[in-house]
Amino acid sequence: MNPLDPASVAAFISDNAGYVAIILFLLLFAESLVGVGYFLPAATVLLSVGALVGSGVAAPIPAFAGAFAGAILGGEANFRLGRHLSNRLPDTWPFSRYPVLLTRSQVFIERHGGKSILLGRFSKPLRPTIPAVAGMLEMPGGRFRGFNAVAGVLWTLMWMGGGAVMTATSGFNAEQAVTISGALLLVSLVVAVGAISMDRWRRGRLDR
Repeated sequence: MNPLDPASVAAFISDNAGYVAIILFLLLFAESLVGVGYFLPAATVLLSVGALVGSGVAAPIPAFAGAFAGAILGGEANFRLGRHLSNRLPDTWPFSRYPVLLTRSQVFIERHGGKSILLGRFSKPLRPTIPAVAGMLEMPGGRFRGFNAVAGVLWTLMWMGGGAVMTATSGFNAEQAVTISGALLLVSLVVAVGAISMDRWRRGRLDR
């Protein structure tokens, strides 16, 4: 298996569907880390695994559980790494070679606060850097973990759920396909809005 080739990873998972939770956990954990995430095609793999789930090749609960855990714990590890390295983070790769990545991440976090964790999860260039920089900037742990959990679930649900829905709905009529897709989108929006509203409420209490 070539971990840099999404087709190779998807084929490996298809041949080893019983270990889908472990494989996805390791892949998404590594993909969340600064310096590593740029090289791993997690989103494409999730879409392919979603298709395997929709076609019945992979079990949905282990697949989603492994993906959720890998994304969330990977983000947490990245955050702690940034907090541990602190002022030494700018001297580590890729920031030492591409300092603009650090500058952009800092500006993004200062502009969006806790929401940067949620928004950054959906951007490949920011996904491996935002949690580490948030740790370096000493973002409150509770705020980070709340948005990190929501981001991990929504991002995984979008890609894997999208692949599963596209495969499963191929046997449904158009109305059923729209209903399933709409329900998936609605759940994602409700969770995202809830996280942002809770963060605003918490910040309002702290400002009193």
